[in-house]
Amino acid sequence: MSINRSSLPARILVYSTFVVILTVGMRELAPILIPIFFSIFAALIFTPHIRWLNSKGVSGGLIVFLVILLFAFIVAVLGVVVAGAAIQFGNQIPIYQTNLVGLIDTLTHYFPQQEDIFLNSTLRSININHDLSYEK
Repeated sequence: MSINRSSLPARILVYSTFVVILTVGMRELAPILIPIFFSIFAALIFTPHIRWLNSKGVSGGLIVFLVILLFAFIVAVLGVVVAGAAIQFGNQIPIYQTNLVGLIDTLTHYFPQQEDIFLNSTLRSININHDLSYEK
């Protein structure tokens, strides 16, 4: 079967098919591809450090230990930063909740009131009945 190279719809169809097949294939192979890509990424980042330590005459076992120690330090620092951000966000949730209640009160004046359905009371009951108390 020959595809006319000048046919734009045919080229779009072929390229779209390739994209779908590639996307589905990568999704199905994700459990295998993620560790491989992570390993390649880590090797690219830490290879200059290994070469530098090797040029200074450090032994191979010590180089591996130092690189793993550097990687663990980087992960620990990132973990502390993420944990600090999560704690700070958790402390600010009551402020966000107050702002949300004010926004709901403002917006519910624009919604029509039905006989049995009162949007204002429904939204307020969802927000107030499930009010979370945060202790500092």
